[in-house]
Amino acid sequence: MSLYVNDELIEVAEIVSVEAELIAQDPSMADLDDAQRRERAENATIERTLVRQEAQSNGPDVRAVDVKKELKVAVKNAGSEEAFKEYLTARGLTMAAIEADIELRMKIDGMLDRICADLQRPTDEDCRACYDAHPERFETEEHVRAAHIVRHCSGNALEEHAAHAELKEVRAKIEAGEPFESFTRSNNDCPDDNGDLGFFGRGQMVPEFEEVVFSMKPGEVSGVFKTSFGLHIAKLLDHIPAAPRDFEDVIEEVRDHLVTERENACIDAFTAGLKEKASIERRDEDPGA
Repeated sequence: MSLYVNDELIEVAEIVSVEAELIAQDPSMADLDDAQRRERAENATIERTLVRQEAQSNGPDVRAVDVKKELKVAVKNAGSEEAFKEYLTARGLTMAAIEADIELRMKIDGMLDRICADLQRPTDEDCRACYDAHPERFETEEHVRAAHIVRHCSGNALEEHAAHAELKEVRAKIEAGEPFESFTRSNNDCPDDNGDLGFFGRGQMVPEFEEVVFSMKPGEVSGVFKTSFGLHIAKLLDHIPAAPRDFEDVIEEVRDHLVTERENACIDAFTAGLKEKASIERRDEDPGA
C-alpha cells in the first residue's frame, strides 16, 4: 500500500528518514515497537508534506537576492566554494536544486511567521504563573566532575577479556587502599589530565557512562563497566545538584519558553486544519501499470 497526500506519493525512503530523525530527537522512541515508530514517522511526514504543499501554493514570495544570501552562508559554512561543490557532487545535487530548497524553506518559514504574527506576547504575570507552576524547568543544571580509567576495545573478544582482567585487578588494588590516581596514567588509554573529564551535565556523555557516574557520591569509585568507548573505572570527584534560580534571573527565559509554546500550539492547529481538508489515502499499486 502506497501513501498519498493530496495525490502526491510519499516515498518510503522519506518516511524512513523522518523516523531516524525523530529517534535522534527523542531516543525513547526507539523503545516503541516497529508499528508504533512507523505510525509516528508517517504522521510527521504527512504533516511536513501538508505544510510544504501549502507553502508552495500560498506561501509568501521570496526574493532571489535573499536566496543568494542564504546560499552564500551555506558556502561559507562549507569552508570554501570548492568544498561546497564537492559536497553537492558527492550527494548528486545541483546548485539549482539547493537554491530551490533554500527558497522553499524560506517560504515555509515566512508562512509560519505569518500565521503566528498575531500571537500575544506573554506578560510578566504569565511568566510568573509559568515559573510558579514549573520551577523545575528553570533550575540550574545538575553537574558532576568525574575522572576515569579506560581501556579501548576494538571488538576483539580476547582483547576485551584481557582489558577486563586488567581493570578488575586495578579495581582490586584501589579497593585495597591504593589511590585511584596511581592508575590514571599507567593503565589508561586517556591519560590526559590524569583522566579528569571536568564538569559535565546530563546528555554530554554516552548514556552508559552517565548512568554510572550520576548515581555515585563524591569520592566513590565504580566497578568495571562497559560503554561504546571501551571498559572503564570511574571516580566521582564532585557533584553540583540542580538548584532553583530566582524568578527575576529567568523571566526572559520563561517568556521565551512561553512564546515557543504558543507558536507550537498555533502551528499545530494550523497543521490540523490542513489535515482535515486534505486527501490522505493508501492505494494499492498495480505492478503491471
